[in-house]
Amino acid sequence: MAKTDKERKEAQRQRDKALGITRVEVRLSSKQAADLDEMCVQAARPGEQPWTRDEFISRLLQTHQKTHIQTMQRLAKGGCKKCQYALPEGCKGLFKGDRQCYLTEQFKKDLYP
Repeated sequence: MAKTDKERKEAQRQRDKALGITRVEVRLSSKQAADLDEMCVQAARPGEQPWTRDEFISRLLQTHQKTHIQTMQRLAKGGCKKCQYALPEGCKGLFKGDRQCYLTEQFKKDLYP
């Protein structure tokens, strides 16, 4: 006997729960949605189906997290030129605005390239 839509949806919810999958809703402008769809097409290898939005956003998060970890490891090896405290925390804003303070300019460049 075929499952009803309700039964199929419940089975999907159970599979997602078992895998630790969380549903996230994102509000995008029509331009952003079109850009996302285009990136899904571009991400696919020639001859393959375009990626789903879920696949693309998941890969984007993985890539960003990897870059973030590498940046944090690099920063942990040095200190702020102004206060010499460990980065990325540094002086926690005490010298922010000083040209030599890491938090003045470089912070945004490192964490949000």
